[in-house]
Formats: sequence, structure tokens, C-alpha cells
Amino acid sequence: FPVEDASVDVVICFEFIEHMPREFAGPVLDGMNRALREGGKLLFSTPNSDHGKFQEKHHAYEWGFHELSEVLSKRWEIVESYGTFMRRATFHRVNRQEKRLPVEVAHRLERTLGPTWFRLVGAALYPEWSESAVWICQKTVNTG
Repeated sequence: FPVEDASVDVVICFEFIEHMPREFAGPVLDGMNRALREGGKLLFSTPNSDHGKFQEKHHAYEWGFHELSEVLSKRWEIVESYGTFMRRATFHRVNRQEKRLPVEVAHRLERTLGPTWFRLVGAALYPEWSESAVWICQKTVNTG
């Protein structure tokens, strides 16, 4: 990147990394890390291949949630992660197993919000099961 080292407070990378071959990701992420100041934030999103229906033909490589979390955590502290879309059937199946939301509350939310909004709320509760995810990462402050 033609940017000075440690000169950027925030890097936003939404729906980009899946358009490059996997082997290019490391150098691109290293460039983002180089540009970020200590304490700077990375806002990052990509499809989650673990639970997408199929890989889009224009995507070179789709990452799994845990796979990409591991790659990101080698460079930054992951502050939070969110799912951004989740199929209703997947939500109900996973929620029955993991019980992050009482079943009666889930059904009430689905009736109240409607299917589209419910899929967004469900994804926020289960980012690792979502079809797409967002990570908020922070460059660690060097205390040494």
C-alpha cells in the first residue's frame, strides 16, 4: 500500500478478500497491519464458507469463520465478531443445540420482526454459523 507505516487509524475491508487467491491474503493483511497505528481498528467482512450454500463463481477463495479468525488473530486482537445473515432453519437448528436465545423468545422475535430482520438478529447471535461475518480487530499497543 502506498501509505506510510503506522499512519492510519482505521482500515475498512468489506467483501474484498474473497476475490483474491488465498496465498495473496497474507501479504495484503500484512500491508493493512503495517499501515495501522497502534490501537488502530480493522473492520473486516467476508462470506463464511462454512455455512454458505455454494461459493460464488467470482470469488477466488471463501474463508471459513474459524479459519479467518485464526489468520486475523495472528495480526490483531479480535475485539468482536458478528454474523450478518443467517438462514432461519439454520438459526433454529443451532439455537436448539446452543440455547443462546430461549426458543419462545426466538419465535416471538421472528413473528415480530419478520423473516428478513430475524435473519439479521439470528446471525448476530451466531456469527460462526452465519453466511457472512464482520470482525472488529484492534492493533495491539506495544508496551515494550
